[in-house]
Amino acid sequence: MDLSTRLRALQKSAGMHQPPAMPATQALPPASPPTRSPHSGISAPDPAPSRRHPDNSPDQREAELALALQARVLTPGLLLVEQALGPQHVHGGIELSELQQLQDAVLGMPLPASSGGWWFMDTETTGLAGGTGTLVFLYGGLHFDGQCFTLRQWLLTRLAGEPALIDCVMESLQQSALMVSFNGKSFDMPLLRTRARLQRRSLPEQHLRHLDLLHPARSAFAQRWPDVRLQTAERRLCQFRRVHDLPGSEAPLAFLRWLREGTSAGLQRVVEHHRNDVLSLAGLTVALARAFLHPHLHDADAAGIVRRLRRQGYQVREGQAQLAFAP
Repeated sequence: MDLSTRLRALQKSAGMHQPPAMPATQALPPASPPTRSPHSGISAPDPAPSRRHPDNSPDQREAELALALQARVLTPGLLLVEQALGPQHVHGGIELSELQQLQDAVLGMPLPASSGGWWFMDTETTGLAGGTGTLVFLYGGLHFDGQCFTLRQWLLTRLAGEPALIDCVMESLQQSALMVSFNGKSFDMPLLRTRARLQRRSLPEQHLRHLDLLHPARSAFAQRWPDVRLQTAERRLCQFRRVHDLPGSEAPLAFLRWLREGTSAGLQRVVEHHRNDVLSLAGLTVALARAFLHPHLHDADAAGIVRRLRRQGYQVREGQAQLAFAP
């Protein structure tokens, strides 16, 4: 008995029936690649092609995004959104012109003697891990020269635009005497240094003082609030509430969709989210300065403030209504 005969006998004994052969003239339908399903892990083929812009070049998509953001194309791969704000601009319940009244020291940090101005800085990145695998795709801030406010946001639209972005980072730091951030000492600045080193550059920081608002906010309110995040601080101290805000955790996905599909709606929301972050830095500087001088009026932790100021070398006299301190 040959091998084929033995196989047919085994199939028959097991109750298996060999399907009839397909006629030679009948062709198999073309197979579509399967896609993921949230239920079974595999779903039917995608019924329609992805909605991209096959007829639009990267330059065209970039120009459309620049128009939507009212931005300028500085170089292929980099946009600049720039806006001048009036001296009486209000963010939440804080009039930013109150920054003009801050003298000598802010939250225990002596103000720079030069007139280089203040730079309220923030970044949006492709992740929180840091290191060489994390990219800064949106960098910017609010520049305050003592009288006027200028908002500048540099948006990366192609990976090839990063060298130009680093140039803008360096220029903004050179033009400032005091930089204000929120967790910038631990995250934003180390990441910017890494990106600059990858371009064989070094950030100009020797002249720059850095006020990281996270630390004075923790000293004043860590024992009062459930958390000391930027949006918690802006809501409680500046009375600023965001409407339809894109969570910062979704910013990396919005940038990835722009790179892959040319979808700009999410990226525009990231720019608006970043704008609010930057304005909140200026408002919080005023609000925290008030809390440091009058902790009991702002439900701040006076003991925490005293400990912070004394660590910075200040002699603090704690009174009923305010803290008077001098280096």
